Amino acid sequence: MTILIALLSCAYDPTVGTLPDNVGAAFAPCQPSEIKFLGTKHNFQLVFEPCGNNNFSTFSWSPDGAQIYFQNGQTGYVMDAEAENKQTLTVPTPSPIGHAAWLNNSRLALSVGPETDDGPNRLAVFDIGSKAVFYRTIPHVWVPDVLRSNHDGEALLVVADAEDAPKQLLRMDLATGEMSKAFDWLDAGFDTITITPAANAVLVGRENTVTHYTLAGTVEGTYTPATRGSLHPEGRWLALEYAGEEISIFYQRAWDDMTDAQRRREAQRAKRLASGLPESYPTTVSPPTLSFVDLLDGARWRLSSIYGEQFQWYEPTPYYASFILWGFEGKQFRRNVMLGQMGNRFRATEIGREFMGVIPMNDLAEARTTPKPPAAAVK
Repeated sequence: MTILIALLSCAYDPTVGTLPDNVGAAFAPCQPSEIKFLGTKHNFQLVFEPCGNNNFSTFSWSPDGAQIYFQNGQTGYVMDAEAENKQTLTVPTPSPIGHAAWLNNSRLALSVGPETDDGPNRLAVFDIGSKAVFYRTIPHVWVPDVLRSNHDGEALLVVADAEDAPKQLLRMDLATGEMSKAFDWLDAGFDTITITPAANAVLVGRENTVTHYTLAGTVEGTYTPATRGSLHPEGRWLALEYAGEEISIFYQRAWDDMTDAQRRREAQRAKRLASGLPESYPTTVSPPTLSFVDLLDGARWRLSSIYGEQFQWYEPTPYYASFILWGFEGKQFRRNVMLGQMGNRFRATEIGREFMGVIPMNDLAEARTTPKPPAAAVK
């Protein structure tokens, strides 16, 4: 399948983040050529224009990769990534209140608010072809996430009775709206959860640790630091997200954009700026960092070349992946959705070769309770 670069600029920017959340935009004008160059340098493509007002909060590719759902501001959209004009339609529902999921290539499920001020939240199911929407009631206050079920006619919902209440995972029968516990063994109170039915895997994040379970609830391993995990469908490579080491909000430079002497001067300037601020003022930020575990040997590797969050494997093409961009090489840029291949990095680690921006992690805390999975060829 041809991988397409979708060029789309969204003019609506309803929110202004805090300074640490917008460092790249705060200290330098947006330069499309620099962002495109760094994306190409590290084998990733931008899905949207590099300098648009991209206030993306969530995204999700359809299983065939032909369409992408994304939320920008308070509105959800679906873009036809295979169309020459990248036709984009507005999802005809109230504002989404959580992450959405594709039930199949033509049906999208997302949580939305009540029909009336005092009514319950709802699950909206949008049929792309007919543009029809039907709703099912969700009797819970908070619905931060919808997940795709392995069974047709179902959706999985992360819910809680209040934002500070323990999260639980429920299964909804879309025909009747009936809800039941998704897994008897899964306790409430997790922070994140992803499910990969093809790899018999449930990844649960709690308090900076991700636990890898089978669908039956057997523990396969635990990983720290990690806030969210996602296992590749072939079952070998596990992606782990975590908050990276703090960096200055005043001193962020790509690897090749200045000499060593210039870097020293910039670092001193950043220290002077930070020293003149009140103690309560934030001077550093922890970028969302991506890492990967080879489940054949437990080795864990960190990406230092590119930073992002909401990582997901791109189903149509083996070992391609997508995520929301934070920045490149420790420098923050405007948010975007990235799409690119990971296979070349994985092959390098297999044969013991260095690969730019791939660093071994030595602080992995792992507890494996079952044998390693069988070898899987990396394509």
